[in-house]
Amino acid sequence: MKRILLACFLLTATCAATSNTARAQSTAAVSATDFTAKTNQMDAYIASGDMTNAQATWNAINTMIMNELAYTK
Repeated sequence: MKRILLACFLLTATCAATSNTARAQSTAAVSATDFTAKTNQMDAYIASGDMTNAQATWNAINTMIMNELAYTK
């Protein structure tokens, strides 16, 4: 069940990311520790059935991913 929800979040984020035309460039790389902490937090929300907070956390993770991509370009 977690994998299905995660796949849905990823699909939603992918669709949302393709509709954005510009992103602000990040000035620093995303910390692996911060990324891992957010991912674990989202997993805990999914496990407890709190989809509202899981979605909010996913939005934060997606922003971190986009910032990292902008930084590495």
